[in-house]
Order: sequence, then C-alpha cells, then structure tokens
Amino acid sequence: MTRVSFSVEQNTIEAQLPKSWEELSNAELHTVYRAMGVMNEVELKFYLFRRLLGLRFDLKYKPTDGKYRFSVDVGKRGHVGHGRRSPLVLFISPEMLAEWLEELDWLSEPPQKPLRLDYIPNYTGTANAVDANFHGVTFKDYLMVENYFQGYIRSRNNKALQMIERILYPGIEPEDEMSRYRELNIINWIAPLKVMFAKQFPHFFRPVQSAADVNMLEVMNNEIRILTGGDVTKEEAINEIDCWRALTELDFKAVEAEEMRRHQKR
Repeated sequence: MTRVSFSVEQNTIEAQLPKSWEELSNAELHTVYRAMGVMNEVELKFYLFRRLLGLRFDLKYKPTDGKYRFSVDVGKRGHVGHGRRSPLVLFISPEMLAEWLEELDWLSEPPQKPLRLDYIPNYTGTANAVDANFHGVTFKDYLMVENYFQGYIRSRNNKALQMIERILYPGIEPEDEMSRYRELNIINWIAPLKVMFAKQFPHFFRPVQSAADVNMLEVMNNEIRILTGGDVTKEEAINEIDCWRALTELDFKAVEAEEMRRHQKR
C-alpha cells in the first residue's frame, strides 16, 4: 500500500498514516504485530512511522536547526518505490514529528472489529485463516475457541491461544513457544469478535460480573442441550452447523424464555 506521494508540479509531498487498526493492510498488520512483540510504545510508533511511510532516518545527520533528516524514494509517477529516482530528502521538526506520532495513538487501544492476519507463515508454506467474523465456522469449533479463550483470560497461559490458533488456521505448524506477534493476532481477533457477538445476540449473551463466574463446561452443555432439545442423537449434527445459525437460534430461544418468565409473573 502506497502511503506517500510526491507532486512534481507543486513540489509537495503527501503522507497518510493509518488512523485505526481497520485501515491497515494485511502486510502492514504483520509488520505491526511483529514490532509490537519486541518494542516499547515509543520505539513502536517511531519505527512504524518510518516503516509505514517508507522513510529512512539519517542517524549521521547533525541538525543545526533542530530538525531531523529523513529520505524517501519516490517514483516517476510520484509514488514511493515505483520506478525509483533520486531520494527525496525531508526535514522534520521535533514538533511535527510528535504530531505524526500522535496519529498512531490508536495502537494502544484494541480493534473495534474482529481483525486477523489472513495467513501465518508455515514451515511448509502458509496456513490460511477462517473467516474473520466466523461465518462458516462450526458450532463445535466456536465452542472450543470460546472455552480456550476464557481459559486464557483466567490463566494468561498462551497454550490456550495456541489451541485457538490451531482451530482458526487449519494446518498451522504449532510452535514450542508461541511468538508474541501470533499471540497478539489471536487476542485482537477474538476479543472484538466476542463484543460483536454480544451486540448481535444480546438476549443470549448477557453480561457476567467476571470470567471467574463462568463455568464453561456447564455453559457449553446447556447450549447444546437447548439446541438439541435434550436429544443426544442430534448432538453431532448440531456441532457441525454454522455457529451463526446456532447463535441465532440460541438468541431466539432466550427471547422466548424471557417472554415466558414475564408471562408467569403476571
């Protein structure tokens, strides 16, 4: 993705940093997660400012006016990296640089929508992800992801995230120690996904005081029993349906139960 362009006629340069997680391309998301795993907040912003805009920082330059010296390769059509010509030199004041870095403050906040890497490099190639919003994910896999994520929230043990990764990236090669960038990918995918489901199915997903209040085995058994009507011969079929279809039915049944309780109180 080209984020810097140069106008030969006007002798001006335009740069556009992403303003949210959702504006990152998948390649940029890989870059961000890898950097977040090894850098503190200040280092991260400065690194991504340069990397996302394709800028080089001149460490040897000794400013006399307090400005930092950067350079960028601009192509014949004004785009960075396309048919390179002589590098364009930029001088940026500390105040201007601080303003640029402030535009990346959203990095400290979680994504507002489910966000994930399209693929993860494997020893044998790549492992592709399932749909970001879980369309096409079976109810069984959804329950397993929910169970493991609740376990991670309680224990902060990244083994739970590894198990989620194996479900969501079929064929992924497991790591002995899960890298931080792959942990961030799973967390930033599942946390906003849970928020989205809570908004989509508000009758079924009711808030609890804390994760410690949730008995996941009991929850899963109750969900399956509601969908099967207590008929164990239907469990296999229920496990294989799309999780959106299952959650839609659970939400509808929760509405029915609420109406019945209100009727009984009259």
